[in-house]
Amino acid sequence: MMYIALPLDYYMNWPLALFAFAGAMLASVGVTWFSCKTELLNVAATLMRPKSPKAGKRVFLERIPFIWRRLSFLVKVSVRNVLRYKKRFFMMIVGISGCMGLLVTGFGIKDSINDVTTIQYDEITVYDMSVVFKDEITKSVLDEVSAIVEGEAEEVGTFIEGSMDLIVDGASKSIYYVVPKDMETMDSYVNLHTLDGEPIPFPGAGEAVISHKIAETMGIQVGDRVVLMDDERIQFSVKISGICQNFVFNYIFFNEDTCVNCWKVPEYQTLYLNMAETDTDIHEISAQLMNMDEVANVTINQDVEDRFNSMMSSMDF
Repeated sequence: MMYIALPLDYYMNWPLALFAFAGAMLASVGVTWFSCKTELLNVAATLMRPKSPKAGKRVFLERIPFIWRRLSFLVKVSVRNVLRYKKRFFMMIVGISGCMGLLVTGFGIKDSINDVTTIQYDEITVYDMSVVFKDEITKSVLDEVSAIVEGEAEEVGTFIEGSMDLIVDGASKSIYYVVPKDMETMDSYVNLHTLDGEPIPFPGAGEAVISHKIAETMGIQVGDRVVLMDDERIQFSVKISGICQNFVFNYIFFNEDTCVNCWKVPEYQTLYLNMAETDTDIHEISAQLMNMDEVANVTINQDVEDRFNSMMSSMDF
């Protein structure tokens, strides 16, 4: 029901097959021959006798009496074994070093990503809640939302957000776009800054700011032009005016003029809310908003952060 069984054509790569066969024979028969060569030359009676131990040699520390005399018996045995069985000694060093390297790598990865969500939702995506509507926001809908969040929300911003394809040199990646209705209040909801913490001005007409990970992946630099394509396969190009720090998902930001001049007339369907410090449970407000017929989805950033932190907690193992 799910798959179509297509006919398969088999091709034999003889040089590759012979090379693989030779490698397999060398790894199995060759190693066996090398291991057994010396043993099979001996008489069976000789092989049955236990091997005589290596002749003991004085180690260099024994030639320094004032140090050697102060060592305990177990330390002397350890020193002799280390210097007599050098292969085992170096194998032990390599083994322990490898295990230690894995431990250091594990702690390094944990420390590198442990604070990612905290930085994302405390320093970059600083709004508390987003409300997505089924259709364009009307004045009556906005009045109803204002009545629900009155005294609970300090700021309410109107945005467009969605996903589209970013196309660079024929390669494409899915990316989220964000367009604010009021650019002046953008910093209250999303803080655009470079990896070094330098503020990035909001892009002008025909320009866009893109998050650093997708820019790094696609080889995008400031000043480059990229092509964006929506789900109706409408394409338009923008110039990258800045690359911002971002850790969760990939984003591109542009303004209303870019929408009108390059793409289409914007239809604002999303509200970002910054909540006041009150005793009201934010989930109660979320539930009231979800009861509105016009609302498609409500997202609380603290819940998203908690989910990511729960996923990251597996690093503690």
